[in-house]
Amino acid sequence: MRILNRHLLVALVVPTLAVGCGDSNPAAPAHDDDHDGALATTLTLALRTAVDAPAVIYDLQADWSDVSNPNGVWSLNGGNSNLVPVADLSTTGIDEWDIPQPGFTGQPIFGDITPVWFRSTIPLANGNPDFQPGDIVTHTSRPDVPNSNVTWTSDLDGLIDIVGSVWATRELGRSNDWFVYLNDQLLTSGTVSSGDPFDRANPFPLDAGSGGPGPLKNVPVTLDDVVKLEFQQLYGFGEDYVGVNLTITMASPTTKDDCKNGGWEQYGFRNQGQCVRFIETGKDSR
Repeated sequence: MRILNRHLLVALVVPTLAVGCGDSNPAAPAHDDDHDGALATTLTLALRTAVDAPAVIYDLQADWSDVSNPNGVWSLNGGNSNLVPVADLSTTGIDEWDIPQPGFTGQPIFGDITPVWFRSTIPLANGNPDFQPGDIVTHTSRPDVPNSNVTWTSDLDGLIDIVGSVWATRELGRSNDWFVYLNDQLLTSGTVSSGDPFDRANPFPLDAGSGGPGPLKNVPVTLDDVVKLEFQQLYGFGEDYVGVNLTITMASPTTKDDCKNGGWEQYGFRNQGQCVRFIETGKDSR
């Protein structure tokens, strides 16, 4: 989880000033020092300092751990089972890397290498997959193994935005469906496959899936609600590497009015005063 500063926009209405002065334009009225002083005072009073309000951001890539699963709010899974960390995925037989590639595998649980999750260290030693060091990648599950998925478990009450994208990394004639759930409710879905228009530079946005952007914006969650991004191969040998970007942002109020009439509750604050203090100071006590 990261706490990032999100600059709040402050509107400032400034009276229009006449162009020119008496010294350079004889037809213009004399320069009025008293008027300028009053205007300066007005501007000083009108100007409100913008607050750098922290936004609570959970980023799968930035929050990644090569050894812990679950890792805070994140969990890498095959079905409902947590995958097991390995120091080098080459030892599992899933593929070959020139240096150790840490990751997580279902092998000790399901008797099968898949599913696999990792944050890439270097490209594969063979082939030319479309992922780079630092990318989050899953190798989806074979048909008789529970589906590959990553979950985020809410540690706050409030509104969230679910932002992310996915892409197939190789042209091998393989396809995988993807699904986004809140608890057991399907929010949106799509498919990535060989030959589609998506790649690392132009991935398939989650908000362009079957549900459109609406179900992923301002989603109300309470403590321990679960967002899941799941992958399912489409046919007998459809499993393959899929690149994943996933971020959960906890929405924050931007004006005091957002805190009124019970609005503070939907942002996860304990009371209206705590919400207003956040607007005034940027201090997040949720």
